[in-house]
Amino acid sequence: MRQRVRAVLFNLDNTLAERAVAFQTWSIWFARERLMIVDTTAIEGIVAEMIVLDSGGRTAIEIVFRVLKERYPQLGESVEHLISEFREEMITHLPPLDPGAARLLDALDVSNLPCGIASNGSPTQVHKVRALGLDTRARCVVISEIVGSRKPSPEILRRAALEVGTKPENVIFVGDHPEADILGATGAGMSTAWLRRGREWPGSLIGREPDHEVDRVEELIWIAERSAD
Repeated sequence: MRQRVRAVLFNLDNTLAERAVAFQTWSIWFARERLMIVDTTAIEGIVAEMIVLDSGGRTAIEIVFRVLKERYPQLGESVEHLISEFREEMITHLPPLDPGAARLLDALDVSNLPCGIASNGSPTQVHKVRALGLDTRARCVVISEIVGSRKPSPEILRRAALEVGTKPENVIFVGDHPEADILGATGAGMSTAWLRRGREWPGSLIGREPDHEVDRVEELIWIAERSAD
């Protein structure tokens, strides 16, 4: 039997931060401003192509820009320059924190349940956290390229549990990625909530399902309510 939840850890991209939305609007900007495409239909095709290439952030960003440079010779800048520009520009396309997510965070605060963030990615993830106002809500922000450990490794998640002030077995981890988030948190000894967003749990992972499945983060408000009992 799992112990009582004493803290909640969240993934960042596509859990609290709407990365998919930001990537799509950034792709439109990139097609217009960097590839100098003006035809609407052509832009739509390029954006669709880039979304497939990015694969929800699962494709290494270096690979994304190497492929783009091969496809579009007009990109004269180095891959390193394009990546740096991407990381800065993406933040400007990030939507505000979802109201439902804000309600959940408010409820956790009222219930004195600390929360934190454990995210794969570069140090620019910290800028996303600040842009969403999460720096004042999260007790800890643990980023893979800063701490040198990447989900699904349990090391980064155990570190986040320590920084949020409890043991892994008292943490529920909320994330959208089956392997990195859910299997990683399970391996660290945490309970899990998968943000499925209408998807089915992968057939290859049957038998390794999360403890909870939701389509919206705010559906987890019961965590705060139960802690108040």
